[in-house]
Amino acid sequence: MITAYISILRPSQWLKNLMLFFPSFLGGHLLEPGMPSAGILPFAAFCLVSSAGYLFNDIMDRERDLCHPGKRMRPIPSGKVSPFIAAVLSGALLCCGIVLAIPVSGPFLLLLLLYAAVSIGYSLWMKNIPVVDLFCVSAGFLLRMQAGGEAFHVVVSPWLFMCVLLLSVFLCAGKRLGEFRALGGSASSHRGVLALYPQVFWTGLCT
Repeated sequence: MITAYISILRPSQWLKNLMLFFPSFLGGHLLEPGMPSAGILPFAAFCLVSSAGYLFNDIMDRERDLCHPGKRMRPIPSGKVSPFIAAVLSGALLCCGIVLAIPVSGPFLLLLLLYAAVSIGYSLWMKNIPVVDLFCVSAGFLLRMQAGGEAFHVVVSPWLFMCVLLLSVFLCAGKRLGEFRALGGSASSHRGVLALYPQVFWTGLCT
């Protein structure tokens, strides 16, 4: 049971929150005195809020996940964790993350709330809009990076912003192509937006 609750938090996905340290690292400031410790609260806040978002998304997707050969074994669709308990846990994680973000700075808190809003919006409807779904996922990385800049008082350069944007869109599009190929005819029953992309989109990704 404990394993199931740890699993729904998706701790492996917390690695994405290392994006917070990119501006400081690439700016050559990360190893300066006090810099690493300054990232503890921001990193913890994003881990809690991102887990809250993953929980909310799993609750919304529990019926679709039953059509996926791997995701149907996740704790919520498999029945190991009830949607109600998951919802309560998601709300608690969100609140705790916000509390941790308050001492960091006002702009950081605003970026964290914007990240939470994008995550919720993605789970509710934006994941069903072609192309918009790709940019929603990319926005998560960009908001992490901007929040890291605020936390460490480092200006994010336009070049870094564009590199992260293009790379994240590319990786997300590749993931969608992998799902489309792996699931075949049942792809749209798991992720409805896959049926809305024109064939030329998949052809373009393969060339």
